[in-house]
Amino acid sequence: EAPEPKWTGRFGHASVACGSSTIVVTGGSTDEGISKEVWVSFDCGHKWVLQNAEPPWKERMRHSLIFLDEKSDPRGRRGSVTRPRGANVARPDADPRSDAAGKLVLLGGYAGEGEYLCDVWESRDLGKTWKLLCNGKGENPHWAPRAGHVVVQGAPYGDLALILMGGDCGLEKRLNGGQCIQPPRSKWWPWGARAPPPPNDDGLFNDMWASGDGGATWQLRSPECPWSPRAGAVAFALAEHAGTVVYVFGGFGAMEGEKTWLRDGWKALLPAENMLGSGMPMGSLMDPAQEESAAARAPAPVTWEPTGDGPGGRPRAYACYTHTRDEAEPTVLLCGGQNMAAAGLDDVWSFSGWCCWGGCWRGPGGSTMCGRARMGTGGGW
Repeated sequence: EAPEPKWTGRFGHASVACGSSTIVVTGGSTDEGISKEVWVSFDCGHKWVLQNAEPPWKERMRHSLIFLDEKSDPRGRRGSVTRPRGANVARPDADPRSDAAGKLVLLGGYAGEGEYLCDVWESRDLGKTWKLLCNGKGENPHWAPRAGHVVVQGAPYGDLALILMGGDCGLEKRLNGGQCIQPPRSKWWPWGARAPPPPNDDGLFNDMWASGDGGATWQLRSPECPWSPRAGAVAFALAEHAGTVVYVFGGFGAMEGEKTWLRDGWKALLPAENMLGSGMPMGSLMDPAQEESAAARAPAPVTWEPTGDGPGGRPRAYACYTHTRDEAEPTVLLCGGQNMAAAGLDDVWSFSGWCCWGGCWRGPGGSTMCGRARMGTGGGW
């Protein structure tokens, strides 16, 4: 039986697996308030070490944390680093207790008292030290402050491409008759008319942003995706020969002033040769000629298609999921989540995108939800 972890009970934290046996936990809401602690386990969760009690970023919850296994350069070209999977790269900041080789990236979140964040931080030593990549100000403005967003790696097990989608900036406050709190626009987006898409009237987003350099710079890929604005969704990306396929499903939104739990699923293909394009990042100051030139070099529009309901056909938000390490046929494992009654779900599903158009979910007792069986409704999970 595993011993109790040293960190206090919490929710809204962010965790990620690194290498074969390392787990990192950051932030979250505890009985003492919102935390900024960084905890690390080097043995699959049996023992825990307080890696950093006071990192330079603000305390937060409902943020995103992702681990980038760096095997290519910032422009996304595969194979610039060659090594066996799991082998450590010889560098001063490598921890001998872990075979993880890459960097942690922490994005956004909620700091309490109505403050939503849009900063991006990286750590190359499993959370001991952190470097600010961008904060939405100055020369690199980007997406609006938010929490409950989803972030996926552009091509699993590969480059430094990140994709950020959705989130909220105060849904609960809006539903209770308050206002969606955002800092003055001039503080995080100085370019006026070129500001990023604002949230909807309920404080929810359905925009899509991409970064090709691990989170330092960002481009707006879709100001308004066809799926409804939401937070707490599940999203993952699978690499295919034509590019990266991004899947999004579930989460919670709002309808007619009421919080709603979602079950719909969507997928989009981002072509490998034009995932980011070569234009200037959103927010760059350009004259009309530069604008026209940048538009010509911009990435192609993202086309989304519905895939039917998510696993089990049940509305769910904040499910936990992970990729398997099989590059030949990657599988996504999904566990639990929260349903419409705000109760926890205890089912476990696996997903493979190769069996059919919409992918196939396999669940409890051998039950399946497969795209082939649901093509009449536009495909399914």
